[in-house]
Amino acid sequence: MIDYITSNRGVITDPIYPEAVRMFCVNLFRTLPPISNPTGADYDPEE
Repeated sequence: MIDYITSNRGVITDPIYPEAVRMFCVNLFRTLPPISNPTGADYDPEE
């Protein structure tokens, strides 16, 4: 897909840019869920 976009002009039109930026921001600035099952030597419930 990247090869197609970079080798052809006019594939990405102006209306696509706001949606692409919004998609990037939503995924970049989202909070990560906590670990559901922490295990191992590094896990200490007292900390």
